[in-house]
Amino acid sequence: MKTWWTLLPCALVLWACGGGKQTDPNVSGGGSPCVQDRDCAGGLTCEAGLCARHSACSSSPLADAMYTAGFGNCEGDAVSLAQGSLSGTLTVDAQDGAIRLTKTEEKKTHIWIVNTGQATVSKIDTESLQEVGRYRTGPWGARQNQFNAGDDPSRTSINSVGDAFVGNRLTQSLTKIHGAGCPDADGDGEVTTSHGNTALDWKQDECVAWYRVFAGGGQVRGVAAQDVVDSSGSVQSYVWVASYGGDSTGQYARIRKLNGSTGDVLVETDSPVDGAYGLALDGHGNLWIASNVSASLGRIDTTRCTDNLSCDVQACVSTGLADNGNGDECIKQSVFLPGYAGTQMPYGITVDSKQRVWLAGGFVTRYDPSEASASRIEQFTFPWAATQIAVHGISASADGWIWGASLDSGVVRIHADNPTASGGPTVVAGTTTHKNKGVAVDVQGKVWSIPLQQDFDTATPDVALVIDPGTGPGDETVDATSVDFLYEPYTYSDMTGTQLRNVLPNYGTLRTILQGCDDGATQWSNLVWNGEVPVGTQLIFQVRTGATRSSLAAAQWVNLGSATSATSLLSAVDRALEEADLQPRRYLEVEVQLQRLDIHASSFLTPTLRWLEASYSCDQDIL
Repeated sequence: MKTWWTLLPCALVLWACGGGKQTDPNVSGGGSPCVQDRDCAGGLTCEAGLCARHSACSSSPLADAMYTAGFGNCEGDAVSLAQGSLSGTLTVDAQDGAIRLTKTEEKKTHIWIVNTGQATVSKIDTESLQEVGRYRTGPWGARQNQFNAGDDPSRTSINSVGDAFVGNRLTQSLTKIHGAGCPDADGDGEVTTSHGNTALDWKQDECVAWYRVFAGGGQVRGVAAQDVVDSSGSVQSYVWVASYGGDSTGQYARIRKLNGSTGDVLVETDSPVDGAYGLALDGHGNLWIASNVSASLGRIDTTRCTDNLSCDVQACVSTGLADNGNGDECIKQSVFLPGYAGTQMPYGITVDSKQRVWLAGGFVTRYDPSEASASRIEQFTFPWAATQIAVHGISASADGWIWGASLDSGVVRIHADNPTASGGPTVVAGTTTHKNKGVAVDVQGKVWSIPLQQDFDTATPDVALVIDPGTGPGDETVDATSVDFLYEPYTYSDMTGTQLRNVLPNYGTLRTILQGCDDGATQWSNLVWNGEVPVGTQLIFQVRTGATRSSLAAAQWVNLGSATSATSLLSAVDRALEEADLQPRRYLEVEVQLQRLDIHASSFLTPTLRWLEASYSCDQDIL
């Protein structure tokens, strides 16, 4: 039996050649003893105890009847490889042909603030502070009086491409509005949409994508956009919605998952906590739920709650601080929160870049699921919070600050890692006379405070505060005049999309297809790669196999594991296929996802992938 190696392309344009690994005495350090790659000079790797240069331009044998073959980065005529594909934020280095993550600038520069009494939502450019569009959120129209609230929009949530999802409370509905790329729905050659502060009539604006009404009662209170990378490397849009109230006790709570593109309801399930009032997603796919009627924090694992059947489970409930880890392994979980009672129940919710959950309410709570059960919760009180909600909306910034909106006491600033540092939470000067209901952080790092104005006056505009955070507490600058065109605003959710962005890693995906034996069965064996994986980054490997190229699309992906250091050998292809009860086939598709785990690190770190090889044997060679 002969064993062969095939080299995966690490770029869309590479050079065709043979392959091999060899020590090279003409290269400094070549042939010298080594234990790992770092023992060798630049450009060399440690192979069988000796420093060697990987060259895909040679056909020297690795060992008895063992060869490399395929493509690599060497001198020769360039050829295009149709089977290689890149997606996400990846780039091919023009000098060495290696694949790395690309440092890209954030493009979402809008904030979406609802004008509740007017039943519209304003799309505002966060750089110019100008309104670029205003959209109706439903067919019922503006608030008429205290008995006729119209569509009553409240929460907004923004996905990674800038689309807005708007929750309408009393009409129990959700509206999606395109942030860009609006379709020409009627085919008249132009997109009919709002410009500036004038909203078009309902169903006349082609940027309004869909409108979904939910049956069964319950006001829409929580909305959270979710972007998921599927097995093909494509980003799929979803949105989670919490309905609050609807039964005789007012504690009914239903959670729904919708297809972000179509508005179709994919999942409908009971909330693990009553009174679901706010939603926030972390970077692991956990949906966190603020309860406004119970001293608890809910969680749903969205990676396992994928349809009604899988979500139809009882929540695991903790009853005290000591057992707050109870249920970490469950699909649904209810976490005990001490101290909440009466009018001081949880309110707003957010998740910071370290995956810690923050709750507003009678005081601010930080819940860190990575800590031991009894050490997960820290709470911070305020002198004005004896009988009222201290903070309504809450938001996390990329530079490690938590911002809270206190209705009568100003915008609160809290250091996320050390909340009691420098005297603890501080109040931003110039914000104490503003009715601070919601708070959000934009792409540029500015903090927005959205006022509460429910005076049934849709003729007199209201003002949002825009705060430059400066270098720290006391260095803020407040703009209280530029955004003076809102009408009865009421928003305290992820209205810029930065909360979603803050918790997700940067990633990019390489896929390529390897061909095994022309005759006889192919037995895939080891996978070898070369590159660098700095601390705070990782490579994730998976494969699937098929008898033909076309059959790969329907084949099952099998995980080979991740690399967070310069490990170069993944000897797991054959074993992984066997454990998944899959037979190896002629074609092997390999996917490598490059991830940057800490998107807020002071320097831009990226993993590097230089080449990949897979070995295989052919049954007809067995003598």
